[in-house]
This record gives sequence, structure tokens and C-alpha cells, in this order.
Amino acid sequence: MNRQTFFECQGPINLTALAQKTGATLAEADDPSLSICDVASLSECGPNEVTFLIDRKRLDSASGLNAGACYIAPEFAERLPQQTVALLTPTPELAFALAVSEFYPDALRNGSRTGSTLNGVVEDDARLEPNVEIEAGAVIGARAEIGSGTVIGANAVICADVKIGRNCTIAPCSTVMHALIGDNVIIHSGARIGQDGFGYVQTADGFVKIPQIGRVIIHNNVEIGANATIDRGSLTDTIVGEGSKVDNLVHIGHNVSLGRSCVVVGQAGISGSASVGDGVLIGGQAGINPHVEIGTGAQVGPQAGLTKSIPAGARVMGSPAIPLGQYLREVLTLTQLARKGRKDKGVVS
Repeated sequence: MNRQTFFECQGPINLTALAQKTGATLAEADDPSLSICDVASLSECGPNEVTFLIDRKRLDSASGLNAGACYIAPEFAERLPQQTVALLTPTPELAFALAVSEFYPDALRNGSRTGSTLNGVVEDDARLEPNVEIEAGAVIGARAEIGSGTVIGANAVICADVKIGRNCTIAPCSTVMHALIGDNVIIHSGARIGQDGFGYVQTADGFVKIPQIGRVIIHNNVEIGANATIDRGSLTDTIVGEGSKVDNLVHIGHNVSLGRSCVVVGQAGISGSASVGDGVLIGGQAGINPHVEIGTGAQVGPQAGLTKSIPAGARVMGSPAIPLGQYLREVLTLTQLARKGRKDKGVVS
């Protein structure tokens, strides 16, 4: 396939090397000397490309594949055509993701580079390790520290005293203030990190602003989506734990503690001082009330409104959020009542 992409492909890659790098094994009868030139989807994959198959519903069509190689679970390998090399793995999707990383390593940096040869503005007392890239229009404030291998995109603003680790990507037009950021962090375009939290005291004359003097601490291997906003703490810090992934347009309020390896999907909002345990999944457009505690491994469904704390492993849905099983039973009951009502009125559903 003649792929049209903004990223440069690093193929071809020898099949044996590709298998080793992605944790897969080759079937004994397959040719390990084959070179793979690119990755492709299942429907578009050609004889010099690699794809993956995890959908049981598509197994019947596997015999018609034109792929050079395919990541597949061992129990389904015999369904592949003879010309397609089976890359055996219990996790085909993960192995394929690693393969894409090998062919397109620049895509891991979110493709934020503009290619500009101009430099941004760096204050004299900022400290930059070797191999930091500062693109046109970017501003690096006083006493900021940036680790080697980090890219600061065009028109991004890194405010005074911010510390950013190594091999990070701060995409164009994002702003970072009052923050400490670990290694291998990706902050996508338009994200706002470290601005005031939303805190006021109501009086007879209106609202009095509460000064926000905390920080934002983002641990290693975190990814923050485009136009996401993370407020700094009022007194304590706002924390995003190691390996967590925050989608586009998510808001995280002041003093929030987000655990390790959490996923927060687009347009969700976590109100101030909420505490989220490790491995929590929060669906799109979900809303989390202030001071709520979410236990380790819990799941909050899309558009759920979480008004009270939930224990580890809980699964909730609805607004106000209730246990998933109860939510499904209530939906089923309402559906049955509606059908009965239509039937009583002689309406054909």
C-alpha cells in the first residue's frame, strides 16, 4: 500500500527482528528472512506489510488476507492463508502497537514538531540539558529546567521555575506553569497545566478569590490530551500518577490526586480534592464531585455523575451514579414498562 502519512517509515524490518522486538514468535514453517516494509489495517494489508487479527467475527475472512504477516493468537493461526506469516502472540493488538512504534518511532512524540529552524525565547537563567529542542515562538521562563531529549513545540509557554524531565514532548500552543513534570511525558497541543484552581469564598458582597499556592506534579510516562486543563493545588498539590492517560478536553480540578495507570476519557471532569486510586477508568463526559474518593480499579461509566465515594473494583453508571448491575436492571424495567404501555394503547412497537 502506498501510504500517505506525515510520519517517516523506518522499514523494511526483518521478520525475525520484528518478532523479537514485539514479543511474538514465528511458526516453525514460516520464512524468517522475509522483510516487512510497513504496517497496515486488516482490510488494506499487502504482501510486504504486517497487520493483526483479534476480532473473532473476522476469522472467517482471514483466509482471504493478502498480508505478508499477521499478529494472531496461536489457536487461530491455522485460519491464515499459506502466504501470510503467523506472528504468534496471546496479545496481538499489543504486539501490533509495538510494531507500529518500530516503523514509526516519531509518532510516539505526537508529531508536534513544526520543522522550524527558528528558536524560541529562553531566559538567561533557564537551565537546558543537551539536545533540548525549542521551536519558533516558544518561551522558556526564568529558572525553568528542561531535561535532554525534550521538545518544546512552537508557541508553547514554559513559565518560571517549571521543571520538565527528559524525553518529553510539550506540543505547540500549550502552557505549563507551577508544575513539576517527570520523564517521557507527552502534553498535547493547547493543554493548560498549572493555572489557578477554581476557589472562592462567598460573602454578602460577592465572591472573594482564594489564592492558589500549590503545584501540579505529573509523574513519568503520563500523556495529557489536547486542550485538557489541570489546575494547580490550592494548598496541597494536584497530582497525576505514573503512566496515567488523560484524553482531550478533560478537566482536572485543584488538589485532585489521580493514581497510577488511570485512564480519563474525553470531556470528563474531576472536581477539586477528589482522590482517584490506581488503575481507575473514567468514561467520557463523566462528572466527579468534589472530595469524592474512587477506589483502586473502579470504573465510572460515560456520562455518569458520581456524587459519593465508591470502593475498589466498583463499576457505576448513570446520573446520579449507581452500581452497573442496578443501572442495567432499571433501564430494562423502564424499557419493559414502555413496551407494555404501548401495547395497552394498541401501538405496534
